[in-house]
Parts: sequence; C-alpha cells; structure tokens
Amino acid sequence: MEYQVNGGTWLPWLAATTQTSAQFTAPSDGIYTFRVNATDQVDNTSAWTVSSPVLVDTTPPVVTITAPAQAGLLFTVAWYGTDAGAGVAHYDVEYKDSSGSWQPWFTDTSATSGQFVGAEGHTYTFRARATDILGNTSGWVTSQTVQIETVTKYYVFGSQRVAMRVGNAVYYLHGDHLGSTSLTTNASGGLVSQARYTPFGELGFFSQGGNSSDVNCYGFKSKNLTSDGVRFL
Repeated sequence: MEYQVNGGTWLPWLAATTQTSAQFTAPSDGIYTFRVNATDQVDNTSAWTVSSPVLVDTTPPVVTITAPAQAGLLFTVAWYGTDAGAGVAHYDVEYKDSSGSWQPWFTDTSATSGQFVGAEGHTYTFRARATDILGNTSGWVTSQTVQIETVTKYYVFGSQRVAMRVGNAVYYLHGDHLGSTSLTTNASGGLVSQARYTPFGELGFFSQGGNSSDVNCYGFKSKNLTSDGVRFL
C-alpha cells in the first residue's frame, strides 16, 4: 500500500501485509491519496486501486477584527477569517464595556460584520475567533477600543431650532426676530449662553459660562455704548 501528498510522488506505507485496515498518521497537513494492490498465492498481482483524496487539516483559521477608534451610538464591527485547509465554518464574537467582563455577541455565526449599539461616554472592546469545518478553533483576536462620542441632536419647530440635546443634557434655544439663537437655557431655565448681533449679522456680544466678550460696542439700533453703560440713540 502507498500514499501521496498533494499529488506528489507515491511513497510506501504497508508492504506485503495481510491487514485489511490500518491507522495512518499524517506527517503534515495536505491532501492525501492512497492506492493498494493485491497479490495471490501464486504471485498474480492486481492493478493499483486508488482511493478518494483525504484532506488533513490541523491548522486553525487566521482571524482579523476591525472597529473604529471613535463612533456614535451605532457603529459597525467587522471580522474575517482565512483557512488554507477545510475552510471557516463559523465565528464567535464577544465584547466588553470598559473594563468589564467579556459578553457573548455572536455565537456560531457565519456573518462577518454586525451593527453594535453603544451608550454615550462608554468604551467598548471586541474579540473574535473562528472555527474551521474540521473543528480547529483559532485563539481570540482583539480589536482596538471604541470610544463612544457625545451626540448632539437638534429639535426644530418649523424651520427654527428650538432645543438641542448634548449627551443626556437638554438645552432650549431662544431665537430673536431674525431667527438667530440669542439665548440658550438649560432644562431648569438657567442661562447657559447669550449672543447679540449687529444689523448686518456680525456677532456683537457673546457670553457663556460666566465669560463674556464685547465684539463691538454697538447694538442693533443703537449708537455707541459708553463705559458707564449708557447707550445713545
């Protein structure tokens, strides 16, 4: 009995044996083919009979996983595996929130990407592994950490912005008669910022967080503002 690897030279395995089966130990991964002939008591020898190819694969797949460094609440994580032997059968994907423990996300999946919904201010890390058709499983491969950015969302009434949400904080936007936002207040009604504009739309005064800046000293319909706060018409 003889064998060949990947279509190479026939190599001896069992000679002049009376066995009708045997355990074969493959020296390496590859495609193995066997052939056998038989000789009777008077030395008549048959032609070779060739077996079907047998794939030997003991090498696990190679896996990569990618995730963005920064993202909004919804983002995509992608993973992919290559296997030179039997081929990838499925993936397992896990995640952890900040320094927490690993949690299952996908198990025994053939998918190679997924949409993940995070929480504001959190960080997430992902890891994936692949198993091939013959059961060889790779080690875990870990992605870079994803930082969830603070989301700013505006709310409009008609064409006018009337409120905005920054993370979990809600602010109300108060417009002037030209549609510009002149005051911003928080959910309790406290002043957050204010702005005043010149007749041609340039910023004249701005105040936020206790700090103010007089860009110029003229009001919308006024003349110069004096140092003692008197405005001449």
